[in-house]
Amino acid sequence: MVFENRHASSSIRQTPPVTREVHSVQLSASRPDEVAELFRRLGYRVKITGGRGDQGIDLRVDEDTIVQCKAYAGRVGPAPVRELLGARTHSKAKRAILVARGGSSAEAERFAASVGIEIWDVGALVTLHRSTRH
Repeated sequence: MVFENRHASSSIRQTPPVTREVHSVQLSASRPDEVAELFRRLGYRVKITGGRGDQGIDLRVDEDTIVQCKAYAGRVGPAPVRELLGARTHSKAKRAILVARGGSSAEAERFAASVGIEIWDVGALVTLHRSTRH
C-alpha cells in the first residue's frame, strides 16, 4: 500500500512497514477517531462512520477507501477480513483497509491478499505519520 504525503512540497511516497510485534510498542491509536486523526494529519479527507449501523465501515478516507479498526489485544483472524470484504462490495469502495492493534494471523493475511484487502497494524500507520511530519 502506498500513501502520498499531501502536505509536502515535493511528493513523498511511503510504504508503511508491516510490524508483526505491535505489543512491544506503546500505541493508543486503535480507536476510529484516533486512526481518523492520523489519516487527516497525512492530508486525507476522513469521515468517521462507525457506530451502530456502520455496516462494517469505521472510516471513509477520501472518496474511494473504507477502513475498519479492530482494537483486539491479539491478532485478528480471517472473520474481520471477510466482514470488510462484504462492506467493500456493498459500498462499492475501491480500497479497504483493516487497521488492527494486535496484528493479524497468517490465515487472515493470506485471505486478505487473495481478495485485495489491506491489513495494517496500527504501528504502521503511526510510523508513516511520524516519518512524514516536518
